[in-house]
Amino acid sequence: KKKKKKTAAILKMFRPAVLARQAVRSVAVLAHHSRSIATRGPGHAFPPLNVSPRCAFQSARSYSSGSNSDKYVVHVATLAEFDQHVVDADVPVLVDFYATWCGPCKTLTPILEKEVAARGGKVILAKVDVDEGGELAMKYQISSVPTVIAFRQGEVVDMFLGAKPPAVVTSFVDSVLKA
Repeated sequence: KKKKKKTAAILKMFRPAVLARQAVRSVAVLAHHSRSIATRGPGHAFPPLNVSPRCAFQSARSYSSGSNSDKYVVHVATLAEFDQHVVDADVPVLVDFYATWCGPCKTLTPILEKEVAARGGKVILAKVDVDEGGELAMKYQISSVPTVIAFRQGEVVDMFLGAKPPAVVTSFVDSVLKA
């Protein structure tokens, strides 16, 4: 029994180090894939997607709430799109870095969309799939999903990591609008 308790205590002590190593590995994988694309072209690292932008938008939002928030939500995959929809925006923009395989992301999406729709265009939600937009994830040093970063006039105003309850998201959006 003492040996099991000692082993459990040691494992608990090293848990943060294991999580940090996993985060470093995932960033290294993203960096490898982006270098691979840059050096050999997009067809060599990953096969190009043969879908229209609208299909890509719909598939990325497959777990959305389905509300009227579509006109306040934009899917961003490239730096050019990011500059167009986030940096050059006239209103504050919440950028949701997510992944389609991420459970907490699926929980957070309807909450964010509801809050954005409730504001009636005073704030926009830009969604970035970290698997598609790896260069954006690297630029903003995204190491876990979901991560939400608030931008105003192209500058980072605030951010949070992980799925949050609706009340926390509401106060976050309110603070971004007041900033």
